[in-house]
Amino acid sequence: MDCLIVVEDEPSEAVLRHLVTSAGYKLKVTKVFRANGFGNIKNRLPTFRNASHVIPHIVMTDLDAYHCPIDLLKDWNVGQLPQRMLLRIAVHELESWLLADREGIAKLIKVPTTKIPIRPDDLPDPKQVLINLARKSRSHRFRSEFVPANGSKAKHGPAYNQHLSDFATQCWNSEKAALTSPSLHRSIVRIREFAQYLDV
Repeated sequence: MDCLIVVEDEPSEAVLRHLVTSAGYKLKVTKVFRANGFGNIKNRLPTFRNASHVIPHIVMTDLDAYHCPIDLLKDWNVGQLPQRMLLRIAVHELESWLLADREGIAKLIKVPTTKIPIRPDDLPDPKQVLINLARKSRSHRFRSEFVPANGSKAKHGPAYNQHLSDFATQCWNSEKAALTSPSLHRSIVRIREFAQYLDV
């Protein structure tokens, strides 16, 4: 069964592809809508609803500044979704799911595992936490690619997205990460249920 995924950016695509592939059913990502931010996802939600009757949709966004997922769902006026559409929310950002694989992310950043937070879902700004950790990386090259240069207005380094995408695709242990990220655990369960429903 083919499906279309809706994501905010390149790392989100890599993470959601990983989760769909790991679901263990015949669901396969064949189309991607990369929205470049949650605003475009929110605005196009009615379009995704209609299109899900043609091809199943899995939509993923960050919680960001919302207090809880319920607040986001209310503000987006999500209501009841079609049976062939699934919406998942990363708490608070996608980076919290990657940080939840503490050993894996420590190896990527080249810092001790003990420096990685134990409860990533509780972090209000996991992206900034990840960048601050990378500032202490033992690899000068990694720091220059991942962390914004001094005085730069950029939010992250030039290869930030590429590093996270490669990590999610090649190294991320989502099953282990789900043990410390309740948000990720719920999404894994729901994606498996969704894939199973479509596979029947």
